[in-house]
Amino acid sequence: MKNLSSILLLMGIGAVSLSACHGMGDDPSGGIETNARKEKARVSGGQEDQFGASISSSRASTGADPVIVIPGKYVLKKSRIVVSGENWQSTLNALPSDERNFLVKKNNDYFDSLEFDDVEELKAMAKQGFPLPEDWIDAADMTTDELRALGEAGSMKARMLYADRLIEEAVRYLPQRERNPQAYDSGEGFKAGVLAYAELGKLKSESSSPFVAYMDGRLQYSLNTQPSPETIAGAMFAASQRGDQRADALLQAFVSSHPNLDVARILAAYKSLKSTGG
Repeated sequence: MKNLSSILLLMGIGAVSLSACHGMGDDPSGGIETNARKEKARVSGGQEDQFGASISSSRASTGADPVIVIPGKYVLKKSRIVVSGENWQSTLNALPSDERNFLVKKNNDYFDSLEFDDVEELKAMAKQGFPLPEDWIDAADMTTDELRALGEAGSMKARMLYADRLIEEAVRYLPQRERNPQAYDSGEGFKAGVLAYAELGKLKSESSSPFVAYMDGRLQYSLNTQPSPETIAGAMFAASQRGDQRADALLQAFVSSHPNLDVARILAAYKSLKSTGG
């Protein structure tokens, strides 16, 4: 098998170590346990009525708190919850337990890609369209139809959260697929999966956000009948190509914890996930 680090270097995305470290458990139902953020490299709310303009959103109630600038297309129109915190952990610590647990699950679903170590990293994530903690909490109070309508009105962020809702719905029906595949194929779970694939396909061509790669990786890993960790590595690889400066370290830690990954399958996953939009 070719050395993965040499392939990544040739493709200009970054090298990974193939040395093994402590194991990481995979969960085909949609989540994956990961300690990747321990090795992550550092990267150098308000409201708006129209989606076309950028806004500045203070994340807490005091004037001393940082201002996060969010491109208009990545604003979720309904934004009434402002979460304080200088990093991911302090943000979680400030939340009620139900919201904290919800964000922990979402971060696990998307391979630790929602975490941030400082305000500058959060600013970069906001600029690139990652859903912020406020977005996830706000979206949880919205119906699927509301998210879809906001997406149709022009919010790329709403479209991402709508796709996430579809993935959740499809994953919820996976036990039925195990018990009765025919019933699944004619039911709501299969329908949600088809809609999720369609929406992610459009997002890949219309948005350059690295989060789209993580979303597509989660979708494929969760719904494939034979899920493989190479899909997750490919998603991290694609997110790096889309500009997420944290992705190389996430990928390095992931590959170190899965020393027997198939390079060809990683590259195949990367090629299917890497499409860059506007």
